[in-house]
Amino acid sequence: MALREFQLNDGYGEADYLLYVDGKAAGVIEAKRVGATLTGVEPQSVRYSKGLPDSLPKTLVLAKDDNHAEAIVQILREEFGRGNEFAQKITYRTTGDIPENLINAFRTSYYPRIAVTVDMITTGTDIKPVEIVVFMRSVKSRSFFEQMKGHALLWATAIADRRSLPRHH
Repeated sequence: MALREFQLNDGYGEADYLLYVDGKAAGVIEAKRVGATLTGVEPQSVRYSKGLPDSLPKTLVLAKDDNHAEAIVQILREEFGRGNEFAQKITYRTTGDIPENLINAFRTSYYPRIAVTVDMITTGTDIKPVEIVVFMRSVKSRSFFEQMKGHALLWATAIADRRSLPRHH
């Protein structure tokens, strides 16, 4: 998986693309313009290698329906080689714990790192540590899109402002 314009750990800048392999940050791709010299690449590479995050940022995936959400969760678990606590489906048809407890765990606990939902975590739910929002469904409402974009931008703005935010290592 590659994440575009990814903010590395504090003090290490932003990578054009951060690559994840087997659920761990594995490297950075830096895009350069045609004709750009490679001056400064070595110190930049050292900075990037020291700034790689320890874990996948909190990620919210928006699916089109419950079956789609279930399929996405299965793919994520296989791709990252991780189990139920890593990626969870949070819908009204969730089995096991009640959805409100799953939402609270996503909001306050280290796990799950990825929550896949249809509409449960979209309106009236503030989850501050979300850094990545993935739309895997059509979004027909501008206000819905802006609200979901706001989930991700809240965290990004805080990082840019260098405010103190909780981070698990």
